[in-house]
Amino acid sequence: MRVCILAVPYDSGHRDERMGAGPLALLPELEARLAQAGHQVRHEIVELPPDVFPIEVPAAFELNRELSRRVRRAADDGEAPLVLSGNCNGAVGALAGIGTARLGLAWFDAHGDINTPETTDSGYLDGMGLAIVIGRCWRRLAASVPGYQPLDEDRVLLLGVRDLDPEEAKLVASSKVRALSPDQVRENLSALLADLAPRVDGIYVHLDLDVLDPSEGIANQLPVADGLSVDEIERAVVGIKRQIPIRGVGLGSYDPRCDRDGRVAIAAVRLFVAAFELRSLSAVSRQATGRVEVPVSATRCTKRRKTQPRRRIWACNASRVSTIRRAARGSAPIRRQYSAVFGCFGMSAAPRKMGSQSSTRTRMGIRAPSAWVIESPTA
Repeated sequence: MRVCILAVPYDSGHRDERMGAGPLALLPELEARLAQAGHQVRHEIVELPPDVFPIEVPAAFELNRELSRRVRRAADDGEAPLVLSGNCNGAVGALAGIGTARLGLAWFDAHGDINTPETTDSGYLDGMGLAIVIGRCWRRLAASVPGYQPLDEDRVLLLGVRDLDPEEAKLVASSKVRALSPDQVRENLSALLADLAPRVDGIYVHLDLDVLDPSEGIANQLPVADGLSVDEIERAVVGIKRQIPIRGVGLGSYDPRCDRDGRVAIAAVRLFVAAFELRSLSAVSRQATGRVEVPVSATRCTKRRKTQPRRRIWACNASRVSTIRRAARGSAPIRRQYSAVFGCFGMSAAPRKMGSQSSTRTRMGIRAPSAWVIESPTA
């Protein structure tokens, strides 16, 4: 697959500040992981023109105009668009570039992002991203984004939401947007996707990383309790792509300063992997060595003769450490076999004893903050 990563490193018009630092922090590892999986990858950075003063509203729409053009160009060239944006309103440009005709939207977010200037308590434009997408506000400026057409509300799934302003909650209730709490995502998502599938030709997946439960990591300054786990979001994304083709993926609201242990960054790359149906790390291992028998997600030992010794290799799998037990005649073949995989991520293939108090990244001996091993789901 040919992939174009479009990074928009701005938060409220300011480059590389707060969540604006997120796209370029994630870009190198994401690009490397996609290339390691055999994809042709390139990236572009969307910049604010020097004559645009960094005021939130004008800057946001200028960035969306340019993002729309680049998404459309990438799609026309046969590339899958992948958007890394500081603010969630980057979805306006991404959807305009893809085209909203018969397109569905899966919007993962702890917050509604469906405020309007009349309902907001904060005045924060990024709390209006979904409202702009469905044509509830800022219509004149939204119309200046090439390709913009309001997305039909009945094709929008707001997933994992649990923090709405009072007036925003009324707006959601009066709309046709299907809003699901984390519990409802766990129980009802499949049925809603089955209902949506006949009405769309594809779906765009938007991931605001604060949809994660804070126990999984802190993505930004606005964490909300009782969210979804990384595993649950991954299962939801896999469920989406099994029922509806994914036309594009966007990620927003990641502030590296808040992600002190790097777990949210690991989750972000893992979820992109899930959305783009990348080969698992085991598939990469097979390509590198020709004889891997156990996928990274395995927790059991392969069948072996009793005379064969067993080695343990430790792999960083999102927010947890998994044990891969593997049969071998000696330790040297194991190290050679896995070094081709782990070495490219700056990680030793030698087993290490894990201390319960140190972080996963410290236990692994990984250089913070930019060396991760990410596992994609197996179909």
